[in-house]
Amino acid sequence: MVSGPIRVVASADLGGLGNKDGVPANFNWTPPSIIPVLLPWAAVLLLLVLPVNRCALAWWVLVPLGAVAGLDLLVRPVLSSVPSEALEFFSQAFTSLAFGVAAMWLAAPYLSRLPRVGVFFLALVVLGLASVFAYACRSDWESNGRETFAFLAFLACGALIATLAMSLAALLCRKRYSPFRLSLWMAVFLAAGWVLIASPFVVFASVAGGGEQVWVALPFVLLLALLTFVVVMPFFLLAFVESHYRQRLLALWHLPGAAESPPPEPTAPSAP
Repeated sequence: MVSGPIRVVASADLGGLGNKDGVPANFNWTPPSIIPVLLPWAAVLLLLVLPVNRCALAWWVLVPLGAVAGLDLLVRPVLSSVPSEALEFFSQAFTSLAFGVAAMWLAAPYLSRLPRVGVFFLALVVLGLASVFAYACRSDWESNGRETFAFLAFLACGALIATLAMSLAALLCRKRYSPFRLSLWMAVFLAAGWVLIASPFVVFASVAGGGEQVWVALPFVLLLALLTFVVVMPFFLLAFVESHYRQRLLALWHLPGAAESPPPEPTAPSAP
């Protein structure tokens, strides 16, 4: 990537009223490092080194993760009319969430040993910490503290809603499980979660500025639910079609069809 001194000159035709060119501004251009972008991927590779992931089938998790990253790159040019700061905010948030879901999938064999409530809380911790790490690696730390706090709060809400939606959807499918039924309930709980989180802010805005804010905010809140679903769903599609991750899905959320853990081997009686 090219780097070095750059001169920028503002130019405008003033119709003979003054100089056409303004005062030149000189600065040195240094391209951003690619290392922060690669760090979340490196963390996923480290998780693949865990004993439970030392098989070729575990690497399939890179497919949905790559799909989310590729979709992010494809959608950016289409949304060129959206302000760049807002576009970057949501891109960082939802791609960070994808790394969190990937980490949860890779840690699933350890989490599935816990009861259902324990799975929820530990899955939330894994998903949340991995998402924050992915954000921290790629964030611009020169931004002010208020922006950083707002982003982390938004990311925490996304992690909580995603984990809660998975857990509740699995709970309702504990007796009758099918991929469609699980996906449908997950979409319902994602929408309900974002509506619940946004409700206090929408009510406050409605009281302050009139009732129209409710109908203005509702499509935006449902869009957040849709984006969360788009991030989470590729990992579930992987589990629906690939046997290795299907067993992880069933065992993690205690769904029907999960393979039973093998009983411990009997130990030989000690000699008297």
